[in-house]
Amino acid sequence: MRASSPFLRFWILGHFFYWFLLGVLYYYIGGAYFAGLGIPFLFFNLIGQGALIALLFGTLAFLFFLLPWKKAAYFIVGLLGFCINLILTIDLMVFAQYRMHINMSILELVFGPARSAIFVLSPINYLFFGLGFVILGLISYAIFILARKLAAKFSLALPWLWGLAFFFIVGQNFLNAYGTFMNNNAVLAQKENLPFPYAIRMNRFLTRTCGLKRPPNTFDQQVIDPKAAFNYPLRPLNCKAPQGHRPLNILFLLLDSFRFDAFNPEVMPHSYTFFQKHHAFNFTFHFSGGNSTSTGIFSLFYGLPGSYWNAATSSATPPVMIQKMQENDYQLGIFGAAPLNSPAFHLNVFVSVKNLRMISQRDPDLDQDALKGLLHFIQQRDLARPFFGMLFLDSPHAYAYPPNFKVRFTPSSPMVYALLNQHTDPTPYRNRYLNSVAYTDELLARVYTLLEKEHLLDNTIVILSGDHAQELNDAGHNFWGHNGNFTRHQTQVPLLMYWPHKKGQMVSYLTSHYDLPPTILQEVFNCQNDAYDFSVGQNFFKNPGPPRYILQASYNHKVIRSLAGAITDISNFGRLHTYDDQYEDVAADPTIIRQGLEDFARFLKK
Repeated sequence: MRASSPFLRFWILGHFFYWFLLGVLYYYIGGAYFAGLGIPFLFFNLIGQGALIALLFGTLAFLFFLLPWKKAAYFIVGLLGFCINLILTIDLMVFAQYRMHINMSILELVFGPARSAIFVLSPINYLFFGLGFVILGLISYAIFILARKLAAKFSLALPWLWGLAFFFIVGQNFLNAYGTFMNNNAVLAQKENLPFPYAIRMNRFLTRTCGLKRPPNTFDQQVIDPKAAFNYPLRPLNCKAPQGHRPLNILFLLLDSFRFDAFNPEVMPHSYTFFQKHHAFNFTFHFSGGNSTSTGIFSLFYGLPGSYWNAATSSATPPVMIQKMQENDYQLGIFGAAPLNSPAFHLNVFVSVKNLRMISQRDPDLDQDALKGLLHFIQQRDLARPFFGMLFLDSPHAYAYPPNFKVRFTPSSPMVYALLNQHTDPTPYRNRYLNSVAYTDELLARVYTLLEKEHLLDNTIVILSGDHAQELNDAGHNFWGHNGNFTRHQTQVPLLMYWPHKKGQMVSYLTSHYDLPPTILQEVFNCQNDAYDFSVGQNFFKNPGPPRYILQASYNHKVIRSLAGAITDISNFGRLHTYDDQYEDVAADPTIIRQGLEDFARFLKK
């Protein structure tokens, strides 16, 4: 064993240098940020991850040399080095194509029955892979031979080697945890470049022990190149607003956790009557871009899936729809019942909005305070300028309504998630949810009244929708709430759209939040670009008809929903699962997965 120890040290060191080189290539693809905390994090991340891999597989190699068959141990260790290099090199290729790392989901795609339809490879590709396989084998063999020759002539002090490795591993985890805690854009922008982005978290330690406070409302403007990773839009927008014609006002009325079946005359009589009376469009098969607030709102404003959240945040790039409003001198009135810095919309969606109203007060409740803010904004607006207003109500998310609200649906019981199971009768909880939606409808009635009183419907687009839906064990698999799966019960939302001087209709084909930015940019601001330049959606009016698929996302998932309803859920943690809207397993549609994966990376720098 003693004779093999110098070999193992040089073998680990040799592979570390190769893995470090791969790390540099990861950063070349994903983007490096030489500013502020990004500088030390870059080097600690490169060296720390390489050291961690080296220690893990070095320990495994050491165990093989405890066996009595030394020649076999050398062979196994050499093969181990080649396999590790092969896996990491393939991961680099996957990252270059899709900006995601190898996990069980990718392996299922590669080795599953639909692999030939998803990954269409020409003979040149196979030749390239074969040549790369040989070159990688030669590199691994060279490291092996060099380690044996160096071990015969030199020794390598082990304590300082282990100590240095431990220093960089601990430093990398601390900088990752600190940068994430402080919302440091230079760390957030590059933390997922390497294959193991999930470092330890230290929020409680940094808050209680170190006395640090997480910055709530500020953005650290230290990213040196806002387009280093986020290539959005793909081309500059060419928008020519008609001369002498003021753009239409735009009003978003949004409910948190808005189920598609909650929009009806029994639950929402005021909203239903308003949009019926004014001949609005009713999109009855409409989906959010995700099953969480962050991804749902992100998709509504950017026209992109929430997988671009970190790229937009780290580069401080606002939605082009907001940019065009500001360029056309829109007054912006954005009123959320829940804080707009949690999720951190102030760092992406509204990053360019000055004096953003961050929070509401319980006066008497959050929704009513947000409503008062919007009504005041409309009443006090500059009549010579167009406006964009957003009201984001939270009551359905909390199943909440005031004590004096007259409930319409009984029995109605508060949600106690710990007591729920797949056999729980959802009726009292569904009724409570519907009562909370009915309460928001009474609040929205005040908006409709003001719009009519101020004669704003001649020049104001009015949109009613939600960030995501809310499941009540609809499929019988014990899912309650949202962010649990991507069935329609958690992602399908109403979309009502009143457009001045357009006669609305009921639209029953597949649409999504991604379609709103192209519609507004092309119809209101006369942008000539194809929607492909800035969105994964399409203009409602120029491209009628359903897409072949839509993308969806959450904090750790990328999803491709086919027109037929097959939901291919690709988890960042390594699981691929294809199911239908009843959460029953179905076959994936291989013809759309490849294009969908490319769309998830289309707006990242190549």
